[in-house]
Amino acid sequence: MSPRQQSMISSTNSFTKITLAGCCLLLCIAGCSTSGPATTVEKVQDSPVIAVMPIDNLSGIAAPLIGIRSEIVFHLEKSAVSVVPDDQIEGFIVRHRLRYTGGMDNETARLLKEEIGADAVLFTALEYYNGQPPPKIALSARLVTAGDRPRILWMDGVGAAGDDAPGFLELSLVEDPDILLRRAIFQLTTSLVGHLSGQHATAAETRRTFEPQIVFNSRLLLPNRTYSVVVLPFLNLSTRRHAGQMMTHHFTAALKGLANMQPVEPGQVRQTLLNFRIVMQDGLSLADATALFSRMNVDLILSGRVFDYEDYQGAGGPAKVCFSASLIEHQTRESAWAASSCRDGDDGVVVFDWGTIRTAHGLAAAMVNGAVATLER
Repeated sequence: MSPRQQSMISSTNSFTKITLAGCCLLLCIAGCSTSGPATTVEKVQDSPVIAVMPIDNLSGIAAPLIGIRSEIVFHLEKSAVSVVPDDQIEGFIVRHRLRYTGGMDNETARLLKEEIGADAVLFTALEYYNGQPPPKIALSARLVTAGDRPRILWMDGVGAAGDDAPGFLELSLVEDPDILLRRAIFQLTTSLVGHLSGQHATAAETRRTFEPQIVFNSRLLLPNRTYSVVVLPFLNLSTRRHAGQMMTHHFTAALKGLANMQPVEPGQVRQTLLNFRIVMQDGLSLADATALFSRMNVDLILSGRVFDYEDYQGAGGPAKVCFSASLIEHQTRESAWAASSCRDGDDGVVVFDWGTIRTAHGLAAAMVNGAVATLER
């Protein structure tokens, strides 16, 4: 065999090896992209008895609410979490004619403890649901103690889009909304199970890109003192229905993450506003603030406006969020802190779309965490 033929055979073999290696790599990537969530299940020791309330639908469209709740219950029971049976929850709701299942006041918390033996109550809200490819989903949840004076134990949320990380040749693109929904529920319940197991979540690092453009801090708040704070529903000036409630969740969760802040259960805030017929059509007035301070006996009131809370339709676009917020102190009735922030999900993205936040939930969470972090500076 001539040297030229040997060279040609050697080149062909090298090319074949490279081709096979590339195919193997693509198969590995595809296998990773289609794999579901981790199957390792953490078991909770000495679990409290949790009442899982029906899903609060803030999405404005028909969605598989019963299926979402069933999936949450399935994951909790799989982790040895004690869950109140469905028939007891349904009986309690009918017996007391509950129309609102997105939170609870003091009386409802007491009755849940006395009548069905719940130690805590899980409230879950479906903030966004779009099954058109690529699908987009946003969920938020909180765990609140039952009994006298309900207290928030845990809060978290997840915003997911099928094109969050499409990967090489879009092999990781998720087009099935059921798959994306199951992944989002798994992420949310894993966070809750971790809390019940005694794991303390580390504070999410905030990209400086999503810090507020305008911040005022009067230094009225003392770092070594714990403050009770009411987060009012934001005045919704956006085109997104329920955006004010969603911003309330984000700020309540962010404040809960601070060691010196104790946010009041939103259900109790809602009931107080209803009982005393406080309607804030143009935002929080001084008279409203005075009434709330006297009736709720809290140290701080946070209120604000949301101007944009937008999820784009289809593929290839970023989310958009714009809000302002302020914190009023009880004794002085003065603003202790204020912030204003307007961002797009692709702010700060340099190369292709890497790092783009594709859901309004995810963008709002990053922006609110960035805003609340300035309270400690």
